[in-house]
Amino acid sequence: MANYSVGDDWRVRINGREHPLPHVHVQFRDGSRVSLAIETGALHDPAIFAQGHADDWGDGLSWPGGLDLGADRLYAVGRKQAGLPTREDFIQWMERNNLSLSHAAEAIGMTRRMMAYYKNGSRQIPKTVWLACIGYEVLERHAA
Repeated sequence: MANYSVGDDWRVRINGREHPLPHVHVQFRDGSRVSLAIETGALHDPAIFAQGHADDWGDGLSWPGGLDLGADRLYAVGRKQAGLPTREDFIQWMERNNLSLSHAAEAIGMTRRMMAYYKNGSRQIPKTVWLACIGYEVLERHAA
């Protein structure tokens, strides 16, 4: 994680709707950025939320009382709240469709290596790839 900032107005847009939740803006070392609402009850207190800081290793956020969010969790929650696919979504898609890495690659016209990157979370899943996954699933259900 490279840096983060606390939302200045306690309002954040999640899936196009505004919510009055505390939120943070995070920029990761790879340049990707997410803004996410913090939905943990204790952090709804502005005094506690304002005490957030990067953890000792610089790869997560910490608050008093042992409240921590690691970089992986921040990334996944931020993408989910933005309506973008996550590693977990991709794994669930493969499981729902009973696909191995090789079969998933063949199903959407990509390489097995890219499927492995998406599955282990080392690469972001582009919207176009996720749309191909959804399309495959719809066509398979229609064919059944």
